Amino acid sequence: MPNTSTLDGFVQRMRLHSHVSDSDEAAILALPFLVIARDQFAAIMREGDETEFCFVVLSGMAERHRLDQNGGKQILAFYIAGDPLNLDHLFLDLADDDLRSVRATRLAAIRRGDLIALMAARRGVSEAALRIFAVDSSVSREWTVNVGQRDAETRIAHLLCELQVRGGNARGSERPWVVSQYNIAEATGLTPVHVNRTLKAMQRRGLLASGRSGISVGDWGRLEEVGGFDRRYLHLRANAD
Repeated sequence: MPNTSTLDGFVQRMRLHSHVSDSDEAAILALPFLVIARDQFAAIMREGDETEFCFVVLSGMAERHRLDQNGGKQILAFYIAGDPLNLDHLFLDLADDDLRSVRATRLAAIRRGDLIALMAARRGVSEAALRIFAVDSSVSREWTVNVGQRDAETRIAHLLCELQVRGGNARGSERPWVVSQYNIAEATGLTPVHVNRTLKAMQRRGLLASGRSGISVGDWGRLEEVGGFDRRYLHLRANAD
C-alpha cells in the first residue's frame, strides 16, 4: 500500500510499465511538491489554465473531461492513486480540457520545471514517465473504440473491467466501484437512464452483483467476455518490480 503523503504511488505506477532503479526511485521521491485537497466534484484545472504544475493522485480519484458547446460532458479518462493526471502539460503551455475530482481527493502538485529537470538529468525517469504517457494514449485509443463501436452493455462491461484491473483487482474481487452511474454515462457516451437499465439487466444475468456498498463483479470471466476486454492495451509488465 503506497504512502499517500509521498510520491511512492507514482513510483509504483511507473513500475507497472517500466523498471525503476533504486537511485531513480530516490530521485523521484525527493521531488518537491505541494499537497492539495479537493472535495468531490471540485475543479483541479480548467481548460485555458496555464500549466504550471503536473498533478499526481495521492488518494481518491479524478477525471479528465471536455464540454461541448451545449454543456454536455464527455469523460476522457479516470485517474486513481499513483496516476499522474497531466504529463502532456510538460509539453503544452495551456490546458485544453478540464481536470476534476470524482470524490474527495488529495494530489501532489509538482512544478513542471522540476519534473522536466529531473527527466533531463535521469534517462530512466524520463523513459518511465514517457512510457506512462504512451500507455495513457493507448488507453485513450481504446476508449475511442469503446464509445464509437460497442453497444451499451459491452461499453459498460469493458469500462468496469478496466477499472477493476487498474485498481489492482486482476480477477475482479467483490470490491465495488467508486464511480457513479452518472460517471459511467459520461465516460461511455450513454444517458444515465440507459446506464441504469443496462446495469440492472447485467445484475439479472449475474454479470454484476449488488450489495450494501454498491455494485461489484458477479462473474468476472463472463464480464470480460461480454466487454471483449483484453488488457494488452494497458501494457502491464509481467513481472513488475
